Amino acid sequence: MVSMSFGEWERLPPDPDPVADLGYSPGKWTVRETNRGGRRHVVFACDDEAERDRESFIIATGAAVEDLVDRR
Repeated sequence: MVSMSFGEWERLPPDPDPVADLGYSPGKWTVRETNRGGRRHVVFACDDEAERDRESFIIATGAAVEDLVDRR
């Protein structure tokens, strides 16, 4: 991510592009869905083994996951 001053941050568009405006480098993630105890959970794990560590994953309830194409 690119370091920005407060003024640069304030000049960003309301919906900045993660790559062009914020300097993020998109990664590839594996998505796995589970159903434990009758509740749906979604697990996102980093595909890059070199970047993978104990904290490079996300676990969320199914209700917390939104398809961003539908929410735009």
